[in-house]
Order: sequence, then structure tokens, then C-alpha cells
Amino acid sequence: MVTGARVLIASRVVEQRPVALARLVERGCRLIENPDGSRDGRSTLGRLLESADALLVGTQSIDAAMLAQTPALRVIVKAGTGVDNIDLDAAAMRGIRVAATAGANAEAVADYTFGLLLAAARRITDADRSVREGRWERFTGADVHQKTLGIVGLGNVGRAVARRAAGFEMRILAVDVQYDNAFLQEYRVDPVDLDRLLSESDFVSLHIPFMPLGGHLLNRERITRMKHGSILVNTARGGLVDEAALYEALCDGRLAAAALDVFEQEPPRDTPLRTLLNVVLSPHNASYTAESMNHVADTAVEMLLALLEDTQEDKAG
Repeated sequence: MVTGARVLIASRVVEQRPVALARLVERGCRLIENPDGSRDGRSTLGRLLESADALLVGTQSIDAAMLAQTPALRVIVKAGTGVDNIDLDAAAMRGIRVAATAGANAEAVADYTFGLLLAAARRITDADRSVREGRWERFTGADVHQKTLGIVGLGNVGRAVARRAAGFEMRILAVDVQYDNAFLQEYRVDPVDLDRLLSESDFVSLHIPFMPLGGHLLNRERITRMKHGSILVNTARGGLVDEAALYEALCDGRLAAAALDVFEQEPPRDTPLRTLLNVVLSPHNASYTAESMNHVADTAVEMLLALLEDTQEDKAG
């Protein structure tokens, strides 16, 4: 039991699932009420956090200045993948434990990734637009079957994408910092360096966290190394890709198409990528299925409860 722990829910994924909220209450948590009905504003979130022992957060930024005003906070759980919206150094300095529901939405994101890949390769959005506008055109796309897929990041989502690619009899290349050799062998995945992956892949799919100090993973130089006529799919983080360089590569024909679920700025109001018909655009939607959101919410709640219990034991000890 975590009797009396004050929990702030700042994730719509969890907030909209009564069963998950009831689980917290059943285990002795007190949910912090928000009479304003919104937790998106920085000032509102900061004010509510002042009395919180634990935070269940979505995509809101939790920085050092905000954490400095949280004397009781000891646990943060991100309902989603990646913790780039949380200042981990500041949290560590204050003894706040941070976790995320990595893998809880992996299958949903992998499904969506392949959906975007197919939409870009076969020009499905162009065909849809044509019929809706009263035309009847044929659009020549590119095969996916037996083509080469380069997966950057072979974690939970990357492996799930590889499993789907195997069904299309694709040649699969991958780059990561470490590999599961049994998985590589079972799905015939070739571990390679990034330059080789970019130069040989017909499709490149990104599945790594954003690294703020490392700049763009796909900067102008690396985009020029990509195979001519290839297609980029990004369901990871918008900051991985130099959008200006991507726009140029799509305009001059080096890349045939791109499918993007994430952007450097969200929503992407000013990006010229919105003007291109060879780009499939999506509003950071890859994980949004009913089943996935339920799983993320349940996982986040269980992680939060476990961490609260651990911190209580540490304090007692």
C-alpha cells in the first residue's frame, strides 16, 4: 500500500481511463484535484506539482525550474516511450526516480510505422485524394516486397517492425548500440553501420530516442548519403531529422518520399514539408489505439505504485 501518497495525473492517456485511476485509489493514493480542468499550462502544472509526491506525465516539459518547486516529489512516470521531456539530471539531483512505459505501445507503433511505409511507397494518400476530388487517376508507386529496410534502433519498436518486414520477405539491415544475436538470426537481420544502412536501404525507419546534445541524426550530410529514390519513415522523434535538408532532398528527387509522424516543432505550423505531396503527414499518432492506450495506462499505474512502494521502503530503512 502507498497510503496517503499524493499523485498528480498529467497524462490524458491515464486520465481518461477510470479503471487505471481506480487502481491508484484502491492502493491508497490521493489524486490531486485540478479545479481549472487543464494541466497543459506550465503555471498550472507547476502549481499542482508543489504538493505532489508522484507525477504521471505525458508529453509536457518537466524542467529543472519546475522540479525546483516540488519539495515532496519523489517519483515521475512517463506514460509513453522516451523521457526527453524530463530533465533527468535535475531529477537525479533531487533524488526523484524517473521511469517510462517503454515497450507498452511497441506493437501499435510498429503497425503504424508499416502503415506509413506502405502509404508512402504505394502513394495511397494520393489515390485517396484523387477519388475524393472527383478524379480517377492511377499512381505508380514502389514495391515493398523483397526490398531493403534499414531500421535505426532495434529496441522494442524496431524489433516489432523487423518482424513485420520479415513477412514481406524484406532484406533487413539494422544499426544499434547492442544486439540480440538470437533475434538477428531468427529474422535474418544484418547489423551494419549507419553509413552502410543509409546507402543500401530502400526504406529507412527511425526508432531511437531523441538525443538533444547530439544534433540531428539525419543531418544534411547523412541525408545526401541515402540511397537515391529511398523513402524515410519517422515515428520516433522529430528532432532526429534536419527538416530543411529533408525538404531539399524531397524536392530535388534524392528521396522519393517521406512519412512523418513526428516533427521538430509540434504541431508543425511553419514547415515547408506540408506543401509537398510526396510526404505523408501524421499528428504524432502512432501509438493511439484503444488497446495500446489501455496497456500504457495500466503499465504506467503499476510502475508508479511499485516506485512509490520502493521509495517508502527506502525512507523506512
